Amino acid sequence: MVAWGVKNVFGVVGDGIFYLLDALARQNTIKYYAVRHEETASLMAPRPMLN
Repeated sequence: MVAWGVKNVFGVVGDGIFYLLDALARQNTIKYYAVRHEETASLMAPRPMLN
């Protein structure tokens, strides 16, 4: 993801993504934003591109 230029990841924390969260915690390039609902993540994702 770093090689692709990803800077932000939005999602719901759950058992299925613990490996992803662990990998994100081991680096400091990509920020992870935890939300309660998938819809919230989809609404937040375009926001950093607007700045």
